[in-house]
Amino acid sequence: MPRPILHLLCLSVVAVANFAMPPAIAKADPSLPIESGKVLRQLNLSDSQLLAMRNVRQKYGQEIELLRQRLKQQRQELEVMLSSNATAEQLRAKYQQTNSLRQQISQLRFERALAMRSILTPDQRAKLAEILQSRRRGRPKL
Repeated sequence: MPRPILHLLCLSVVAVANFAMPPAIAKADPSLPIESGKVLRQLNLSDSQLLAMRNVRQKYGQEIELLRQRLKQQRQELEVMLSSNATAEQLRAKYQQTNSLRQQISQLRFERALAMRSILTPDQRAKLAEILQSRRRGRPKL
């Protein structure tokens, strides 16, 4: 295959992989909306709730960051493999590894959100839902 076509194919595959990746993974790991200081102040959390939130953030944050680093490495390896003589089977295997890491990160983020949710009272959960809904309304639609 001519080199320019191979290069274009590689760029296309990487672009599709990035496009298919959830935005939160494609970019730096953003804080959950509930973690922003402004939202926490609006929820009027007690000191014990704030401490519990901090502990959850630390627990899951470290795991998520390690997985994000591994994902970055896997994606770089995939990019190198795309421009090498790797077989389709090898490329599929590497792609599956990156997908598995993305799923693990997503699962941990969900578990983190559940853990934070469990710290809130029913009234705080309702207030949080209102805050997040008002944020969504203010966001431009894609």
